[in-house]
Amino acid sequence: MPLDEQLDEQLDEQLDEPMPDDGPEPVEFESAQTEVAGWELPATTGVSAVDDALAPLVELDALPTGEHVAYYEVVHRRLQDALADLDSA
Repeated sequence: MPLDEQLDEQLDEQLDEPMPDDGPEPVEFESAQTEVAGWELPATTGVSAVDDALAPLVELDALPTGEHVAYYEVVHRRLQDALADLDSA
């Protein structure tokens, strides 16, 4: 199975796992609502493996914060693989 498919499968599995609930209850603060601009994927790097690795980050705005870690882990793993491929070339 190609690496991208393996990583996508791992991401799907991580997103299906329930998040542990061992922390304290969140505290809500009253503050003025401010609009936060959405994050945009940076311009292409010219290295397709790096650009492909960063692609899942554009989905973060639509996800609850608790699910971001799984995406960061997949992106980090893909970037490590891209770096290893460059080192072996």
